[in-house]
Amino acid sequence: MDQAANMALRAPQGWAVAASQAGAAIARSFAARPAGNADRTARASIQKGQGMTREESDQVEALIMEWYHWSRGYRPKLGVGRVSAFARGMVPDDAYVDDEDIDARLTAARGEQTELCIDELPWQQRSAIGVHAGNKAAGARVFSNPRMTPEQQHAAYQEAKAALLPALRRRSLVTAPQVRHADRANACSPSKARA
Repeated sequence: MDQAANMALRAPQGWAVAASQAGAAIARSFAARPAGNADRTARASIQKGQGMTREESDQVEALIMEWYHWSRGYRPKLGVGRVSAFARGMVPDDAYVDDEDIDARLTAARGEQTELCIDELPWQQRSAIGVHAGNKAAGARVFSNPRMTPEQQHAAYQEAKAALLPALRRRSLVTAPQVRHADRANACSPSKARA
């Protein structure tokens, strides 16, 4: 990454050439990185006690897909407003709100919070999340990153999910896995403690 930044700083006149060389340097750094790097990172985080359980992974995946659909539904307000001038500041009364409106509000709130968490990630991880979510929403491999092989793309997505988990936990969007009563009873039984 330092090599790319130095090339961009050295060439004030040929900035387009420097930018393409910087992009090529970044691509080489990704290509040089082994695909198993995500496995080592995941194992290291599990050893530190910060691993992602299957339940948490599913929650993160669901939040990413919900964010993807929410963000694709955004349309900038162009032209004339849809509300007359005298009713512009009015807020709908909650007495007449149905379940669909409440669900839409909750989805929008979760989408906004998830977007804030995703925006904290480096651009490579944001790209990996966008490519994966787009492909999953399309049901086929439509989007791809030309700088990565499919294995590297998947590894980058797994790294992004692992990096996203603490931010989602801080915002209480991902809950801790629940311990079942049967597991709790077995862990506290005297026969297990003596054995």
